[in-house]
Amino acid sequence: MRISNNVSMWAIRYLQNLQTQQGTLQQSIAQATIPFRQAISSNVIAERIRSQINGYREAMVSTYNAIGVMNVAEGGIQSITNNLQRMRELAVQASNGTLSEAERSALQQEFSQLSQGINKVVEQTTYNNRRVLGGDIRNMEVQLGPNQGQKMTVTLPSMDVRSLGLENVNINSTENARNALKTLDEVISNVSNTRSYIGST
Repeated sequence: MRISNNVSMWAIRYLQNLQTQQGTLQQSIAQATIPFRQAISSNVIAERIRSQINGYREAMVSTYNAIGVMNVAEGGIQSITNNLQRMRELAVQASNGTLSEAERSALQQEFSQLSQGINKVVEQTTYNNRRVLGGDIRNMEVQLGPNQGQKMTVTLPSMDVRSLGLENVNINSTENARNALKTLDEVISNVSNTRSYIGST
């Protein structure tokens, strides 16, 4: 699964910045503890800097985890999108009123299999045994810096068939196929927007 260029480049720059600041703080600790006559104040400064370093480390771990989650999410969304696009193609074919019952039945069978496949993708798209697109990580809080308040929240909606609004959609008749086409266009647009949101976060 590939993570978007926006996410990866942002993450690389951010982590490099964290590492640079952590190195600067470590140098400050060494300098702050040298003068013996300023030992007490130096220790206070050193403890504060150590606390900052620990905060940066936690932020780095949080960022790495967020990258992993978004990478997995993007891969799952791509698979779901592929299924949705094929379902749309089937809906277009099923909108033809001249199809035989056997032809329509075959289209409906594949349509149902693709729908079930979406739920399977949701169940298998996991990070640390949590379903990324199944509601287990709906609002992911990411610590961006060492201080309280330096964080952001990434929203990952559920993408199972029911949540997408496809639970009762079928193409077993011309009318149902045309209705399915409208629904699928809306769902594909929503899923695309979610993917763009994840890629730009």
